[in-house]
Amino acid sequence: MQDVPKSVRDSTVLCMVIYIFTAISLCGMARLEQFNPETAMADAFSSVGNEWMSMVIYFCAFFGITAAMFTNLMSQPRNLTSQARDGLLPKIFCELNPKTGISDKAAWITCFWVCIIAFFLDLEQITRVISCGNLLTYSFVTACGVALRFRNRETQTISRSDNEKYVWLFLIFSFLNAMSIMKGWPTSISYSFVGIVVLLLIKLMTIDQPNKPRRGHYNAPLVPFLPAIGIQFNFLLACGLDGVTWAYFGAWTLIGLCIYFLYGISYSKLEPKNVTRGNFEYSIVTDDFNLSR
Repeated sequence: MQDVPKSVRDSTVLCMVIYIFTAISLCGMARLEQFNPETAMADAFSSVGNEWMSMVIYFCAFFGITAAMFTNLMSQPRNLTSQARDGLLPKIFCELNPKTGISDKAAWITCFWVCIIAFFLDLEQITRVISCGNLLTYSFVTACGVALRFRNRETQTISRSDNEKYVWLFLIFSFLNAMSIMKGWPTSISYSFVGIVVLLLIKLMTIDQPNKPRRGHYNAPLVPFLPAIGIQFNFLLACGLDGVTWAYFGAWTLIGLCIYFLYGISYSKLEPKNVTRGNFEYSIVTDDFNLSR
């Protein structure tokens, strides 16, 4: 239970250190304005006469980007299958190929929509929309993790804690605070949002956490302080994106909300009427869901 979180932490720190030293090295090779932002590292080596190293960088970048792309494409069918098993998507995505162990329908649908989007939209715009989605997703997931700590362990799947409202208020005002800073709203408004965010953070730090991880499980340090800081920085980065990116992201989010409210909310395994019918059991010992089929 501790290996994966620790490996994520260690690999993140290692990548950060490598990026820092790489940036310092590039600054020592030539002035930054001389580099193309999309190929800065290769241009830096070309500027000092190492053309062969530039070719190596282009070669590695090509296969690195390709590997990352295929990793996302291969994981998406399993993601759709997991959501279908939870009742959020139609059951056709649960039909697995006995040879490959994945859903053929999910794989074909994923490839179809990826091709359509890549054909009609600009690549740079797509990357911005993905960045916006990732930043907001990380923020919401982080907030949910904090909210779960305020619930009672025995009833965390069926009842909420009154203290959760402070988490969602912090999420809302953190977004408004980031928007006021990045979009240049009046200083008085920005200071007001900063004050509210600080007060909500202090309130979160004083609330008892009955659902902290058990002994032997990974326990994130400084909760909810570190998650709150992460949420604020994520919103700052997201609010720095242009309006077109937000328009695309809003349209994509609207499609997801339509699917959820027209189908997922009624067939979800955690919907109250489905819970009473015994669609799932919750094990307090293993902290795992056992979904009935």
